Amino acid sequence: MRSGAAFVRTVAVALTLVGIDVYESTIARASTMDPVLEIPREIPVDSVSLMAFIAVAALSALIASSLYRAARYLRHAPAPSAEPASRTLGTFEISPSWIRAGTPIFKGTELSRSPDGKTSTGLWSCDGPGTFEWQYGCDETVCLIEGQVQVEYLRRHFTLNAGDSAVFHAGTRALWHVPVYARKVYTLHELDFLVRVWRRIIRMLARR
Repeated sequence: MRSGAAFVRTVAVALTLVGIDVYESTIARASTMDPVLEIPREIPVDSVSLMAFIAVAALSALIASSLYRAARYLRHAPAPSAEPASRTLGTFEISPSWIRAGTPIFKGTELSRSPDGKTSTGLWSCDGPGTFEWQYGCDETVCLIEGQVQVEYLRRHFTLNAGDSAVFHAGTRALWHVPVYARKVYTLHELDFLVRVWRRIIRMLARR
C-alpha cells in the first residue's frame, strides 16, 4: 500500500527534475552564432515555460495520488450492510509478565482497518477477576460498553464504567484491574516517527 504512494511521490520528483534539466539545457543552448553577422547572439529563455511544466507535473502528481488513494479505499472498504452482523471474539494471549494477579481471559476481534493500515477498530473483552499491565504500542481510544475497569495510568487513578471512554498514548503503560468482566470498543492509531519523537521531547520538557 505505502509503496504505491511512494511511487507517486517519486514520479512527481522525477518530473520536476526533468523540467529543471530541460531548463538548464535550454540555458546552455541560449548562446548561438548569428548566421548573418557570425557573432554570438543571446536567445531569451522563457522561464514561464519551465514554471508551467513544473506546475503541470505537480498537478498531475496530485491527481494521480488522489486517484490512487480513492482506488485503494474503494478496494478495501467494506460493503454496505444489508443486515446486522455478529462478530465472534477470538481468544488471544498476552505476555505472562503483564499479568499481576488473577487469571484474566482476553478475547477480541478487529472490526475495520484503514487502507493505509494505520488505524483500526475492534472489540475486546476480559473475564476477571484480574490485574494486568497493558503496554501501548499505538495511540488507543477505548469506550467501555459493559462492566467496570479500575485504571492506574500516568500516576492517576480512575474508574471506567459502561459508557465511559479514555485515551492512552503510544509508549506508555497502564495498570488495569477488572473485578468481574469488561467489554470495550477500541480504536488504534499508529503514529508517524516524527510524532513519536516530538511527543517524547514534549514529555521530557514537561518533567523539568
